[in-house]
Amino acid sequence: MMSPLKWRLDRKSLETMYYSFVLSAMEYANVWSGTYDSDIVKLENVHVKGMRLITGVTARSNLSNLHKETGFPNLKSRF
Repeated sequence: MMSPLKWRLDRKSLETMYYSFVLSAMEYANVWSGTYDSDIVKLENVHVKGMRLITGVTARSNLSNLHKETGFPNLKSRF
């Protein structure tokens, strides 16, 4: 959903959309259904892809630096 907007919107707008649509849906699903560790890994992959989309970094970028730059914690600690 956000990929086509990557080149049209600024970073702040992409962050707002990510928080509003993607992250809130993942948190809602976690609260009501609970998750196994394998599900959290899949959700973490979606989270990392979202952070990469927002920042514009490549797939080979360091994850700890990505978390520092965006200020988003990993999902396991967030849940």
